[in-house]
Amino acid sequence: MRRLIAAMAILAVVLVMGCQDTKKVTELQGQLDKQTQQITELEGQVATLTAERDSLQKVITDMAAKAPGTKGGSVKPPTNKGGLKPPTKK
Repeated sequence: MRRLIAAMAILAVVLVMGCQDTKKVTELQGQLDKQTQQITELEGQVATLTAERDSLQKVITDMAAKAPGTKGGSVKPPTNKGGLKPPTKK
């Protein structure tokens, strides 16, 4: 009889501990799903931005090649004709 009571007590403790672990596992699984979705969205944004950057780089290269007076498609940096000073960090 004592063995039966001890076994039932141990079983009750295991069930109580198991329920708490299940709650934690469910909570962590929810966090994992949310973060996986966020990663997927960010990867899509990276792909979109990369395509946009490549497209703009091609436009710049094409414009530089068509610019009058330039050889080899190089672009001159802007000159400081107005005497303006570059911005400084404070």
